[in-house]
Amino acid sequence: MKFDFWGHDIVVFHSHRIRKQRDEFRIFTNLETQERFLDRMNEIISQLPFKIVATAIDKRDLKTQYNKPENPYELALEFCLERAHHFLHHLNQSKKLTHLVVESRGAKEDKDLELAFRRIMDKKGMSSFDIVFADKRVNSAGLQLADLVAHPIGRHVIDPSQENRAFKILEEKFREYPNYHAKGLKIFPSKSIGS
Repeated sequence: MKFDFWGHDIVVFHSHRIRKQRDEFRIFTNLETQERFLDRMNEIISQLPFKIVATAIDKRDLKTQYNKPENPYELALEFCLERAHHFLHHLNQSKKLTHLVVESRGAKEDKDLELAFRRIMDKKGMSSFDIVFADKRVNSAGLQLADLVAHPIGRHVIDPSQENRAFKILEEKFREYPNYHAKGLKIFPSKSIGS
């Protein structure tokens, strides 16, 4: 697909730059090109065999409902790790080493996240995960896919009534679809959203 639109495969898909038509994604100022790309991307994603385990934290609700709320990134990490562990256990894979590849956010942020990761591993007794940090410019298929699915999921959580073609494609990828709420998609603090 990258060869079809750019003639090479070193382009790194980044949701924000695609939506804002920045850098190599300026080609999407041509609406026909943008529509062809989105159709192709949706087709590829719908055919890929993967499952989604995601967490959405409403930071405002977190602050209003809890006197001393935990760090939202650490909460999201913990909830995702719990769900990933359950999923791997279901597949009889929970004893095998699984690398959690995360996008680097800066030296201090990465160090804090790694400490949180180690605390969660100790607290939950999960030893089969390891964390790997990758620069967002790294051409990693997994990181690019994770980045592309995050925005439509977030949009759906914020406003489930809004038209969201990408989410409709992703929805069946959630772990435990069609009963994925709290299993494949954890929303915290919990709230009722339409499917």
